[in-house]
Amino acid sequence: MKTLDVQVLPKAIDQTLEQLKQQSDEFAKVKNKKHVIYRLEDDVIEAEERLEKIS
Repeated sequence: MKTLDVQVLPKAIDQTLEQLKQQSDEFAKVKNKKHVIYRLEDDVIEAEERLEKIS
């Protein structure tokens, strides 16, 4: 039968929680950058449409 080292468990849980927080923060950054790219793409499309009207 396996035994669990109870003294190590809280530290392992804290490390896992910290890793999850870091990954969540990174995901939020990527998500924000994605929205910035979409806005830039919309601006480019709008600029192209304006140029077509002028030409």
